[in-house]
Amino acid sequence: MAYWIILGIASSIGLGTGLHTFVLYLGPWIAKVTLVAEECKAIPRMIPNKWSFQTFDDCPSSVGTPITFLEILLSVQFEAFLWGLGTAIGELPPYFVA
Repeated sequence: MAYWIILGIASSIGLGTGLHTFVLYLGPWIAKVTLVAEECKAIPRMIPNKWSFQTFDDCPSSVGTPITFLEILLSVQFEAFLWGLGTAIGELPPYFVA
């Protein structure tokens, strides 16, 4: 949880280069979840692991209805909200200084 908030704060700071963490972290995360969901026709259970790129369980064996945009949106909304919250927190110090 703190990981996405810290990335959001770093996004508003710009990491010293102006390159936002959305391009480096959140965008690829959303793309990865979307690609796995489209491949599996379901959203598999996520396995948190910083040291491995295998972050999802195996695809479920039963293929149900096609995955919808809303299901993908709901599966990434928590990370996106935390990242946005961190970005808002990172904007506060310059606001208060000015």
